[in-house]
Amino acid sequence: MNIDPEMEALEHMTPTAPTMEEISEDVTPSPMSLGKIDTRHSFNIDERLNQLKYIEVNREIMPYGSMFYPSGWVFKCRAAMGAEVANFSTIDNEDPMSVHEGINDLLKTCLRIENEDGAVVSYRNLYEFDRLWFVLFIRDLTMQNTETKLEFNTNCEHCGEKNSVVLSYDTLVTLELSDIAKKYFSPDHNAFVVRTKSYGDLILQPSTIHRAEILKEWMQEQLSKKNTIDKSFIKMYWMLLNNSNDKGKNAMRDAQTEFLKISTSDTKKVALYLKLADELQVGLSQEIKYTCQSCGREAHTGIRFPDGISNLFIPADISEELL
Repeated sequence: MNIDPEMEALEHMTPTAPTMEEISEDVTPSPMSLGKIDTRHSFNIDERLNQLKYIEVNREIMPYGSMFYPSGWVFKCRAAMGAEVANFSTIDNEDPMSVHEGINDLLKTCLRIENEDGAVVSYRNLYEFDRLWFVLFIRDLTMQNTETKLEFNTNCEHCGEKNSVVLSYDTLVTLELSDIAKKYFSPDHNAFVVRTKSYGDLILQPSTIHRAEILKEWMQEQLSKKNTIDKSFIKMYWMLLNNSNDKGKNAMRDAQTEFLKISTSDTKKVALYLKLADELQVGLSQEIKYTCQSCGREAHTGIRFPDGISNLFIPADISEELL
């Protein structure tokens, strides 16, 4: 199956902003709610930005129930403003790098993460598989009218009848965790803690935006030097990077050194890492789920951006404004 540039980039991810005062501040988020308004202003960045209302995200509705993040972290989003919508619309739909950077720019401004002490946590600590989920969440905050839903038609896989389906944060589907992933996930570490006979405990976390950027910069450097890139290393690099070494400027060089060391002296460890790379896969499926309007069964169809991802924040009926 061919993967278009938008989905390729997501695999490795004005309309006027709504008046947030219209949403009650007293609502406690249910498992399926958008969350509650945060009225605390503890940032000294820009007075106008400080006055924006952020919605606290109910972590239970995030992919995998936000199980890979510390329990004290709080995620908040706000609607995109005109400048952010304009910037997002400049994405080149045919360029995976442009899609990737456009999504990150949106998250940088519209997503706020705080730790248990209330300190700001960089958006770059977000896991790669959460990027599209948050983009669609922000879109729903920005475009709350029914007419602005992102809809397209598909045929039910069960009965063949035509359906109009909606692409939204709550129709995305996560990859199912393998039995090995379930066995070794540790809530205390918010990571996979794999116990081994020969190598002790391996603490493994999915790739964050930060680690993906480290990989991207390293690959660009290797390509500029016309160096050969080992595909096995790319498959397992995220397991060689963790909280203890991914902040250093030589993180990828050290990870590659470790890879070369074990690949030349410990083939069993290489085989173990490659096995874990397959078993510990997490992320979003390339499909969304919906309930067939004809047979009533749950069905799936591929993710589509009918007008290209760059038009995600542009209403499909905007042309009706023209006289």
